[in-house]
Amino acid sequence: MRIIGGHTASVYRSTRDRMGDKTSETLLATVDHVVYQPGVWNPTTGEFEESASQTSTLFFPRGTDVRAKDRVVMDGRLYRVVGTAWDEDHPSTGRSFAYFAVAVETTG
Repeated sequence: MRIIGGHTASVYRSTRDRMGDKTSETLLATVDHVVYQPGVWNPTTGEFEESASQTSTLFFPRGTDVRAKDRVVMDGRLYRVVGTAWDEDHPSTGRSFAYFAVAVETTG
């Protein structure tokens, strides 16, 4: 497992109208010291197309407002936050990690 730290990420959140269509996307924050843990590429092939998706983990400093369905841009690549954030002190020692984890997905 290779964990890479020290990234800067921009977090965007979409608003939707009553029909569920996206109306706008707002920059919520630009966050320094984001840690990136690469995941596994999952190639998929269809009859007329080829693509792949990757699920990775991003660690944000505690206090950053990141939710499911947010978009994160880091190093020119767009990620979509999937699921809820994992934020918990160490279960045995109670030590604060000062970061929380979110699963993100990208396609290419």
